[in-house]
Amino acid sequence: SANKTPNSGTIYYYPNGGSAKSDHPLITSGTYAGASSSVDTFTYEETARNLWDVHSLFTRTGYHCPSNAKAWHLNSATSTTYVNQASHNMSSFVADKTGVVLKLYANWEANTYAVKYNGNGGSGTMANSSHTYNTAKALTTNAFKRTGYDFLGWATSATGSVVYQDSASVKNLTATNGATVTLYAKWSGGAVTLPTPTRTGHTFNGWYTAAT
Repeated sequence: SANKTPNSGTIYYYPNGGSAKSDHPLITSGTYAGASSSVDTFTYEETARNLWDVHSLFTRTGYHCPSNAKAWHLNSATSTTYVNQASHNMSSFVADKTGVVLKLYANWEANTYAVKYNGNGGSGTMANSSHTYNTAKALTTNAFKRTGYDFLGWATSATGSVVYQDSASVKNLTATNGATVTLYAKWSGGAVTLPTPTRTGHTFNGWYTAAT
């Protein structure tokens, strides 16, 4: 009987806004310039093929691959047809032809993080606010109170200087997915510096709460 060779194809992986890891550099010239040099081949017989993991080939600050099932866009950077990186049936791509070239583009999802508000001596409560990497969003308006003090803004440490004004628009306070960033209320007031008066022929001894 005839010895039949199964149809086959080639896979090129593209970073789609990410950067190549040093051990998987990009192709720099030719038809597939910009794709990873880690090229895969497959055949019709591979019905549960493990593909390259997005994070093994590429990295992107502030972003992550959302799931195995939606790891790769098929043949377009914005395609809504996805290829599963953990186990994908490759047979359909070469069912009626061979020499097929697939271009897979990394699917990235922006990281999310929380901002926690610390009254830093003030009274009251404020809920955390949620933020998305690369998207500007206003901080929650201050709700803390402190008798005898004025609110100046938010610091990144309990003793730090003001970094963000009240309700300031912020972006990318952290690149870590699921992280919590704490901001501390900064207050003025409390201590008051009084002037030093002068009177000819007298020595100033200090301030009293009554005239005598």
